[in-house]
Amino acid sequence: MRQLSITPLTVSTLTPPQFLRCAAQAGFGRVAMRILQGSPRNRPDNLPMLVSGADRISELCSILDGEGLVVSELEFILLDTETAVKEYRPFLEMGAALGGRYIAAGATDPELSRAAEKLHALCQMARECGVKVLIEFVRYSTVRTLQDAVALIKASGADDAGILLDTFHFYCAGNQPEDILAYPASLFPMFN
Repeated sequence: MRQLSITPLTVSTLTPPQFLRCAAQAGFGRVAMRILQGSPRNRPDNLPMLVSGADRISELCSILDGEGLVVSELEFILLDTETAVKEYRPFLEMGAALGGRYIAAGATDPELSRAAEKLHALCQMARECGVKVLIEFVRYSTVRTLQDAVALIKASGADDAGILLDTFHFYCAGNQPEDILAYPASLFPMFN
Protein backbone atom coordinates (compact mmCIF):
# COMPACT_ATOMS: atom_id res chain seq x y z
CA MET A 1 0.00 0.00 0.00
CA ARG A 2 1.29 3.45 -0.91
CA GLN A 3 1.69 5.91 1.92
CA LEU A 4 0.84 9.58 1.62
CA SER A 5 3.17 12.31 2.75
CA ILE A 6 2.57 15.99 3.43
CA THR A 7 5.04 18.76 2.58
CA PRO A 8 5.80 21.92 4.57
CA LEU A 9 4.60 24.13 1.68
CA THR A 10 1.08 22.83 2.40
CA VAL A 11 1.07 24.76 5.68
CA SER A 12 4.06 27.05 5.22
CA THR A 13 3.31 29.31 8.20
CA LEU A 14 3.99 26.52 10.71
CA THR A 15 7.35 25.92 12.36
CA PRO A 16 8.80 22.41 11.92
CA PRO A 17 7.56 21.20 15.35
CA GLN A 18 4.08 22.61 14.67
CA PHE A 19 4.09 21.08 11.19
CA LEU A 20 5.02 17.62 12.51
CA ARG A 21 2.30 17.66 15.15
CA CYS A 22 -0.25 18.93 12.61
CA ALA A 23 0.71 16.16 10.16
CA ALA A 24 0.30 13.50 12.85
CA GLN A 25 -3.07 14.91 13.95
CA ALA A 26 -4.24 14.88 10.33
CA GLY A 27 -3.37 11.18 10.07
CA PHE A 28 -0.24 11.34 7.94
CA GLY A 29 2.50 8.80 8.60
CA ARG A 30 5.08 10.47 6.36
CA VAL A 31 6.31 14.04 6.04
CA ALA A 32 8.73 16.09 4.01
CA MET A 33 11.10 18.44 5.82
CA ARG A 34 12.40 21.64 4.25
CA ILE A 35 16.05 21.89 5.28
CA LEU A 36 17.08 24.30 2.53
CA GLN A 37 15.48 26.99 0.41
CA GLY A 38 17.57 26.07 -2.61
CA SER A 39 21.01 27.09 -1.45
CA PRO A 40 23.04 27.60 1.73
CA ARG A 41 23.31 31.24 0.61
CA ASN A 42 19.52 31.57 0.78
CA ARG A 43 18.53 31.28 4.46
CA PRO A 44 15.57 33.68 4.75
CA ASP A 45 14.39 34.55 8.24
CA ASN A 46 10.76 34.77 7.15
CA LEU A 47 10.25 31.07 6.39
CA PRO A 48 8.96 29.47 9.58
CA MET A 49 8.79 26.05 7.85
CA LEU A 50 12.57 25.92 7.33
CA VAL A 51 14.52 23.69 9.74
CA SER A 52 16.72 26.40 11.22
CA GLY A 53 19.79 24.36 12.06
CA ALA A 54 21.39 21.20 13.39
CA ASP A 55 20.61 22.29 16.96
CA ARG A 56 16.92 21.48 16.27
CA ILE A 57 17.54 17.88 15.15
CA SER A 58 17.18 16.29 18.59
CA GLU A 59 13.85 18.04 19.23
CA LEU A 60 12.53 17.17 15.77
CA CYS A 61 13.62 13.53 16.03
CA SER A 62 11.86 13.29 19.37
CA ILE A 63 8.64 14.62 17.83
CA LEU A 64 8.99 12.33 14.79
CA ASP A 65 9.44 9.29 17.06
CA GLY A 66 6.72 10.33 19.46
CA GLU A 67 4.20 10.93 16.70
CA GLY A 68 5.21 7.84 14.70
CA LEU A 69 6.22 9.89 11.65
CA VAL A 70 8.78 9.04 8.97
CA VAL A 71 10.61 11.64 6.89
CA SER A 72 9.98 10.67 3.28
CA GLU A 73 11.60 13.61 1.57
CA LEU A 74 13.99 16.46 2.24
CA GLU A 75 13.65 19.75 0.41
CA PHE A 76 15.26 21.54 -1.58
CA ILE A 77 18.64 21.80 -3.29
CA LEU A 78 19.13 24.04 -6.29
CA LEU A 79 21.99 23.45 -8.72
CA ASP A 80 22.67 26.90 -10.11
CA THR A 81 25.67 28.62 -11.65
CA GLU A 82 27.03 29.52 -8.19
CA THR A 83 26.54 26.11 -6.59
CA ALA A 84 29.50 24.79 -4.66
CA VAL A 85 28.35 21.24 -3.93
CA LYS A 86 30.56 20.88 -0.84
CA GLU A 87 28.40 23.54 0.88
CA TYR A 88 25.52 21.06 0.96
CA ARG A 89 27.19 18.44 3.17
CA PRO A 90 25.94 19.86 6.52
CA PHE A 91 22.39 19.95 5.16
CA LEU A 92 22.61 16.38 3.84
CA GLU A 93 23.93 15.25 7.22
CA MET A 94 21.13 17.15 8.98
CA GLY A 95 18.54 15.55 6.68
CA ALA A 96 20.02 12.10 7.22
CA ALA A 97 19.88 12.64 10.99
CA LEU A 98 16.15 13.31 10.58
CA GLY A 99 15.83 9.99 8.77
CA GLY A 100 15.36 11.44 5.30
CA ARG A 101 15.98 8.97 2.47
CA TYR A 102 15.48 11.31 -0.50
CA ILE A 103 16.33 14.93 -1.19
CA ALA A 104 14.65 16.89 -3.96
CA ALA A 105 16.91 18.90 -6.24
CA GLY A 106 16.35 21.19 -9.17
CA ALA A 107 18.61 22.96 -11.63
CA THR A 108 18.74 26.45 -13.04
CA ASP A 109 22.26 26.25 -14.47
CA PRO A 110 21.78 26.79 -18.22
CA GLU A 111 24.85 24.70 -19.09
CA LEU A 112 23.89 21.01 -19.04
CA SER A 113 27.45 19.72 -18.67
CA ARG A 114 28.11 21.93 -15.64
CA ALA A 115 24.76 21.03 -14.02
CA ALA A 116 25.48 17.34 -14.71
CA GLU A 117 28.91 17.59 -13.11
CA LYS A 118 27.35 19.19 -10.01
CA LEU A 119 24.63 16.55 -9.89
CA HIS A 120 27.23 13.78 -10.06
CA ALA A 121 29.17 15.33 -7.13
CA LEU A 122 25.96 15.91 -5.17
CA CYS A 123 24.85 12.29 -5.64
CA GLN A 124 28.23 11.04 -4.48
CA MET A 125 28.08 13.20 -1.33
CA ALA A 126 24.43 12.30 -0.68
CA ARG A 127 25.26 8.58 -1.03
CA GLU A 128 27.90 8.99 1.71
CA CYS A 129 25.10 10.36 3.94
CA GLY A 130 22.64 7.60 3.04
CA VAL A 131 20.42 9.91 1.00
CA LYS A 132 19.33 9.62 -2.64
CA VAL A 133 18.98 12.69 -4.88
CA LEU A 134 15.74 13.07 -6.84
CA ILE A 135 15.52 15.63 -9.63
CA GLU A 136 12.29 17.60 -9.63
CA PHE A 137 11.55 19.24 -12.95
CA VAL A 138 9.65 22.53 -13.00
CA ARG A 139 8.84 24.79 -15.91
CA TYR A 140 10.61 27.81 -14.41
CA SER A 141 14.00 26.05 -14.28
CA THR A 142 16.38 24.69 -16.90
CA VAL A 143 15.04 21.19 -16.19
CA ARG A 144 11.48 21.78 -17.38
CA THR A 145 10.25 18.35 -18.45
CA LEU A 146 10.55 14.69 -17.64
CA GLN A 147 12.81 14.34 -20.66
CA ASP A 148 15.05 17.17 -19.41
CA ALA A 149 15.37 15.43 -16.03
CA VAL A 150 16.30 12.14 -17.68
CA ALA A 151 18.86 13.92 -19.89
CA LEU A 152 20.47 15.60 -16.85
CA ILE A 153 20.70 12.31 -14.96
CA LYS A 154 22.19 10.52 -17.98
CA ALA A 155 24.71 13.32 -18.56
CA SER A 156 25.73 13.20 -14.89
CA GLY A 157 26.51 9.49 -14.93
CA ALA A 158 24.89 9.30 -11.49
CA ASP A 159 23.04 6.02 -11.90
CA ASP A 160 21.56 6.28 -8.41
CA ALA A 161 19.78 9.60 -9.07
CA GLY A 162 16.05 9.44 -9.54
CA ILE A 163 13.14 11.68 -10.42
CA LEU A 164 10.60 13.17 -8.04
CA LEU A 165 7.50 13.18 -10.19
CA ASP A 166 5.29 16.09 -9.18
CA THR A 167 1.98 15.65 -10.99
CA PHE A 168 1.37 19.41 -11.16
CA HIS A 169 4.73 20.09 -12.82
CA PHE A 170 4.32 16.99 -15.00
CA TYR A 171 1.04 18.35 -16.32
CA CYS A 172 2.37 21.91 -16.75
CA ALA A 173 5.34 20.57 -18.75
CA GLY A 174 2.96 19.08 -21.29
CA ASN A 175 3.98 15.53 -20.48
CA GLN A 176 1.51 12.69 -21.01
CA PRO A 177 1.01 9.69 -18.68
CA GLU A 178 2.43 7.33 -21.31
CA ASP A 179 5.73 9.29 -21.20
CA ILE A 180 6.46 7.62 -17.85
CA LEU A 181 6.25 4.18 -19.46
CA ALA A 182 9.36 4.90 -21.54
CA TYR A 183 11.51 4.66 -18.39
CA PRO A 184 12.06 2.04 -15.67
CA ALA A 185 9.76 2.36 -12.65
CA SER A 186 12.83 2.46 -10.40
CA LEU A 187 13.56 5.95 -11.76
CA PHE A 188 10.47 7.24 -9.89
CA PRO A 189 10.66 6.34 -6.19
CA MET A 190 8.35 9.24 -5.22
CA PHE A 191 5.36 11.06 -6.60
CA ASN A 192 4.01 14.42 -5.39
